[in-house]
Amino acid sequence: MLKFICASLALIITSLYGQDLEYAKSIVNTLSSESMHGRGYVNGGDSLAAEFIANEFQTYNLHKWNNTYFQHYSFPINTFPGKLSICSGSRKFIAAKDFNVNASSGSINGEKIIFRFNEKKVDNTKYLTKLSKIDFSNKVIIADNKLKPLIYSNHLMAAALFFEYDKLPVWSVYDGENPVNWFSADVNKKSFKKIKKVNIVSESVFKEKHNTRNVIGFVPGYAYKDSFVVVTAHYDHLGRMGKDVYFPGANDNASGIALMLNLAKHYSEKIDSLPYSIAFMAFS
Repeated sequence: MLKFICASLALIITSLYGQDLEYAKSIVNTLSSESMHGRGYVNGGDSLAAEFIANEFQTYNLHKWNNTYFQHYSFPINTFPGKLSICSGSRKFIAAKDFNVNASSGSINGEKIIFRFNEKKVDNTKYLTKLSKIDFSNKVIIADNKLKPLIYSNHLMAAALFFEYDKLPVWSVYDGENPVNWFSADVNKKSFKKIKKVNIVSESVFKEKHNTRNVIGFVPGYAYKDSFVVVTAHYDHLGRMGKDVYFPGANDNASGIALMLNLAKHYSEKIDSLPYSIAFMAFS
């Protein structure tokens, strides 16, 4: 264990002298560009990023496992590749500023009436009984985000659910593998204050089997070829939320991939001089 730790520390220290800042910037700029579609699951963003990384591995002649850099697998995910808008009269709310669609959200199209849930009455039996008798099929229930665990399952069968935040949280694709048939969004409290009606258009597409890939290459060691120091980073990101919004993901995690590729470039020039093998794994 001590030998392994010392070897790892030596790798980290020597790697500091092997960094190419301009190369790193070019990697971040490429992976964060709109052409990569946020490296998500719309327009093949994650696939484009995987191909780019594999090409870099090939440039440095990194070794492959089973004649390929790719490790294929799949998972279910809900996506928002099409139209996405929320309007109230002439006012158009801005995605990623005024609202974020929840990852499990379903499609919707039409004008809906806002119903504001009274959080002070959440323990009032008469209030809840009254709500159970209301037809919410053409309504948007808007509630404080503290009530999200209570309302998120949509027992009242509303057309849509809005959860208010003083500061809109960062968008997440978490829970995108569990789609629902109603629309749901986190919204900026100030933006939706006093709004009585909204027109919502959202097109969601659920992929039961989204095919993706990890990208893996290695530099063999001369003494312990079956012992590896492993350098990893994930390359995928949030992708697109509607046609107009993409998330660049420079820090999450294009910068990590840039560091990993820098190390791959540096150590590819050290073949036959490294006692341990070094594996570079870019995960989706």
